[in-house]
Amino acid sequence: MDLQQLCVVLQSCLSPDAQLRKGAEDLLVQHEASKGQVINLLRVAAEESVDIAVRQVAAITFKRLVRRSWDPPASDTTTYRLPEDEKTLVKDNILESLIRAPHAAQVQLGEVFKTIVYNDFPANWPGLQAGLVQNLASQEPLRVHGGLYALRLVVRKYEMRDSKGEEADTQAALVNATFPVLLHIFQQLLASPALTPDVCLYIKLVLKCFWSATYMAPPDLLLQPEHFRGWMAALLAAVHQDLPEDQQPARKEERPAMAWWKSRKWLLHYEMRDSKGEEADTQAALVNATFPVLLHIFQQLLASPALTPDVCLYIKLVLKCFWSATYMAPPDLLLQPEHFRGWMAALLAAVHQDLPEDQQPARKEERPAMAWWKSRKWLLHVTYHMFTRCGNPKHAKEGNERTFALMWAPFLDAHLALIVRLASGRYMTPRTTNLLFQYVDHCLNIKSCYK
Repeated sequence: MDLQQLCVVLQSCLSPDAQLRKGAEDLLVQHEASKGQVINLLRVAAEESVDIAVRQVAAITFKRLVRRSWDPPASDTTTYRLPEDEKTLVKDNILESLIRAPHAAQVQLGEVFKTIVYNDFPANWPGLQAGLVQNLASQEPLRVHGGLYALRLVVRKYEMRDSKGEEADTQAALVNATFPVLLHIFQQLLASPALTPDVCLYIKLVLKCFWSATYMAPPDLLLQPEHFRGWMAALLAAVHQDLPEDQQPARKEERPAMAWWKSRKWLLHYEMRDSKGEEADTQAALVNATFPVLLHIFQQLLASPALTPDVCLYIKLVLKCFWSATYMAPPDLLLQPEHFRGWMAALLAAVHQDLPEDQQPARKEERPAMAWWKSRKWLLHVTYHMFTRCGNPKHAKEGNERTFALMWAPFLDAHLALIVRLASGRYMTPRTTNLLFQYVDHCLNIKSCYK
């Protein structure tokens, strides 16, 4: 099937005529093993002169073929296996196609790229690293974006692995090659005169690459003073950034979809670092400066006469800040009696809060989108995490965790009161219900909670 014929068949896959559509889909399946079919699908997906909808269908068909036929189990003798020369052609062209594809097709090609990375990189794809660096160092925004998108897919391969031996060497080489140019991109983005959606999207991709590459442990390169200072200064500058209200949608429910807030989420994901040295000092200084005023805001919100959507939104933001700052361990400030009592009293008061049924939508499927229920989810996230992470003196690590555990009094009665509400027929979202029962289930394993 040549390119012109393939485009006609792919166009027929979009037909409203079910019979024509089914015939086209069957024809694509019949030609899967045809010489050149896989590379022709990739060419159509990448061809800018082709209709975007057709390119998307080509990308989806390409993805399905690669997933089935790139590396089927040796015991599977019935599934078509792509020949090595066609695999090489795909690897030679997939990065460029990924860079130039429109978003709808890029998502599908990204899945193919990831499949090949997991199967072939680095042993059978030695040129990929150089290709990534070349695009990251480009002056073309399109190439920089594509390079960041592809790098994120590559580093995710190692995100959850405690790499050793050759795999650790590969990961180190990848970080050494990309982190200097990644930091340069980050610094340029932070210096941009305006936080446009594109700038925020690029910042998000940089942060996601940083997250994946440092998840299990800081790479050796990051521990070199010059690189450490550069990354920490950039991250701190990013925390201080602000997007004025007049540059955000008037409707607050539309804001979470903004590239700005998605980049902020990934910035604050660095909460999960077990900070040491200069990074720990920076984190402690940030907590010391913000936690007293954050607690004051929280107390004022809890004292509000009405749980309006704005009040609930602000409570959610306070709780997310608290979650991020305490995720790995309670900060020193929180262990000071005055601050500890203030935060625990405020959290307990928040658990006891209630929003009457007549202030919620009649249709229960609309309720999870309410600011109230989103703030409740984060509240129960915080109480459950505090309890399971450092609420039991027997299992808490020496240091701040154990100190916190000795001061902590489980909010069991407050959580049981929520169960009573639930048993009486009151509504709770599935996620908050799950967190509530997880909390109580954990209490059952610790006798001191109820004896």
